[in-house]
Amino acid sequence: MALHRLGMARTAVGEWSRAWRDLNCALKLAQSPGRQGHLSRRICAALAQNRLEVSDDSRALHYAQQGLRLEQEQGACLICGILLYPVAAVAHAVTGEIERGRNLAQLARSLADKYGSKFFLGLAHQAAARVEGAAQEWDPALAAANQAQKAFAEISQPYEMARTHLLRASLQMQRNEKKDFLSAAAELKAAQKLFTRIGSRIWAAQAGRLLRKLAGRKKPSVAAMQSS
Repeated sequence: MALHRLGMARTAVGEWSRAWRDLNCALKLAQSPGRQGHLSRRICAALAQNRLEVSDDSRALHYAQQGLRLEQEQGACLICGILLYPVAAVAHAVTGEIERGRNLAQLARSLADKYGSKFFLGLAHQAAARVEGAAQEWDPALAAANQAQKAFAEISQPYEMARTHLLRASLQMQRNEKKDFLSAAAELKAAQKLFTRIGSRIWAAQAGRLLRKLAGRKKPSVAAMQSS
């Protein structure tokens, strides 16, 4: 459905409010009589992702759970699960259900392996990294983020590579150890460069804001890196 794809694209480029409207319209159409349930599940996944992007975690969980309920009612679908499980994992973890998030992240990895897609495997690893980050388990979180970066690099996926740089920087900034300042700055600079190259201005600006925030914390060398 065109509105579904448009909403996903607008979420990806940071037009979150417009995407939200598109996806809600798409869901209403998908739930009309005669429509297949698969589409509703996929739109629920897109709505959950949209809400996660703006930290509306409770609503993200609502749509993730709605998608999972549809799966229980209608039966499993490989593609639906690949799209739904990563965002559902994150939505559960950031609202306090860490173990549920871990289980869903593992399901996402298993389905991506079964499907044979490096792209979906990268998304599953991203989800695992965010779940472990929500649990403040920094080493497994960063290990999962590294696996995501490896998967995206193998298929030359600059947008998701840039997002993974942002994710690693976020994890390092949350861990907040002395060694993390320069590492996080390097990740943010890499993200900003990639986002700028592919024309994603909103995300490039976000990386720049985080870099300035990091530069203002403690270390003069981070500020020097920003201007280099």
